[in-house]
Amino acid sequence: MARILLIEDDELLMKTTASMLTRGGHEVLAFQSLKAATTTLFESTPANSVPDTESFDFLLLDLSTADFLPPEKLLDWVNLLFPKRLTHSHPRVGLISGSFDLEKIAAQFKADFFVEKPFHPNELRKKLAQFGSTIA
Repeated sequence: MARILLIEDDELLMKTTASMLTRGGHEVLAFQSLKAATTTLFESTPANSVPDTESFDFLLLDLSTADFLPPEKLLDWVNLLFPKRLTHSHPRVGLISGSFDLEKIAAQFKADFFVEKPFHPNELRKKLAQFGSTIA
């Protein structure tokens, strides 16, 4: 199964989504903010180096979790944490939002998929399944 980094500012949605993914056999690392994710990922990383994020299969990122960063700065954050994403399509990136023009931003991000809030768990299941990930 997949290793997933989930960043979602809505605590209930974050917990519900993480639980659904975990029940499906996935390993989920979930955060409510970019700051929390960045701090945790860098804590175990030696000074002057980038965290080992290559083991993540998916990044599920709620755009309103962006700690008030404009989408282009958020893309810089994604590219910093996932430098191989610039030359490979790993990890797969899924954007989540209820308040942005997701189609346009997904194109800027070269995101693999997007999900508009509110969404049904089956919608997320279908999106992940497109990339060979199954969720019970």
